[in-house]
Formats: sequence, structure tokens, C-alpha cells
Amino acid sequence: MADDFDIVVLGLPEIENVLDKMPFNLAKNMLRESLHEGGDVFADAMQSACPVGEKVAHLGGDDPGALRNSIVVIVKLGPNLDYGIAKIGPLHDKSKYSGDTGPFSHTHSPGVYGMFVEFGTHLMRAIPFIRPAFHAVRERALEVFAIGIGGRINQLVDSTLVIKLKE
Repeated sequence: MADDFDIVVLGLPEIENVLDKMPFNLAKNMLRESLHEGGDVFADAMQSACPVGEKVAHLGGDDPGALRNSIVVIVKLGPNLDYGIAKIGPLHDKSKYSGDTGPFSHTHSPGVYGMFVEFGTHLMRAIPFIRPAFHAVRERALEVFAIGIGGRINQLVDSTLVIKLKE
């Protein structure tokens, strides 16, 4: 992806404790869904800020807006749920590589061109869209993640209480 940012959430021992006590797959799904929701906040902001040309920028390229449309959220979890990562940004489509090696290798993957747009090259000025999006919504994304994981835990606790009351 064009640029990586890390947000480390510390001080949530209660949530960790609850996740440790529930079945592994349930905790994994809750964490994955909540991370994805927080990541979607970033992805939406990046897509809104991503520049879109009026025409295809290079021979053999995709439609205008291909870079914006390639922005995705990919969630990875540690094997013991000891960490969770949401990677957000333009996806590198390996099917668009030429297969050549050396100086004539090339790609038409919008994910590769994202870094050129974000940081510029000697031929074009930078048009940052990833970093401004990150700074604009980082607190909201964290809030969405926290509300998502907290809501899922509360829903689980509430449904467990209802089951116990009916027994």
C-alpha cells in the first residue's frame, strides 16, 4: 500500500480480558469485524480525497477513478489474537504486472501508482490523499472500532443473560 500508519490502542485490559474468556472463533470474528469497521472510516475518507483524472493517465491504464476504486481494507489478526492490523489503501493487483523483469518491467496496477500520486515524482507534483485522510478521521476510526467491539461484547453479554433467564 502507498503508506502505512500504525495506531496502537493501549489501556483496554477489560476488553482483552473478555476476549480471552470467550471461544476463540467468536473473539476472532468480533475483533475482525470491529477492525474492518474502523478501517472503513479511513477507506471512505481516502476515497473521498483521492484525485480522479478526467481521462486515463497512461497508455493501457484503467478507467479514470481506478486508484480510488482500488482502495480496500484488509484485516490481519495475530495467531493468538495478540494483535490485529487493518491495512487500508490502494490494492496492488498482481495480475496487472507485465511479467517482464529488469528495466522494461511495468505494471498498470493502480495500487502501485498510489505512492506516485501521494508523494509525487520528478515528473509530477504530489497530490496527497492518504495522509490527509488519516489525520482527518483517525479519532473517528478509533471511536468506531471501540464502539464496535464494545457493542459486540455487550450484545453477547445481554444475549447470554437472556438465555440464562429463560432457563
